Amino acid sequence: MSTDEAVQQEEDVSPCYRTTSVVIPQCCVVTLGIGDTGQLGLGPDTMATATATPVPLLRNVVQVAVGGMHTVCLDADGKVTKLL
Repeated sequence: MSTDEAVQQEEDVSPCYRTTSVVIPQCCVVTLGIGDTGQLGLGPDTMATATATPVPLLRNVVQVAVGGMHTVCLDADGKVTKLL
């Protein structure tokens, strides 16, 4: 399944003026936008992306919340992860 096809099956979207994150059921979390403080979760070398990109190492995420300079994810076990 391509990222574009997966985004059409989204379960939870959290938009912000700088970053947007989307939970794709049974797949992943994808992010796009500005990541100058790590809020994309794509590593310190990714400052921005205009393409929805899967966040590595996140599994079973059920909810995502994006703020101006942060993104947090809640997984099915109740664990909260801040994207860096």
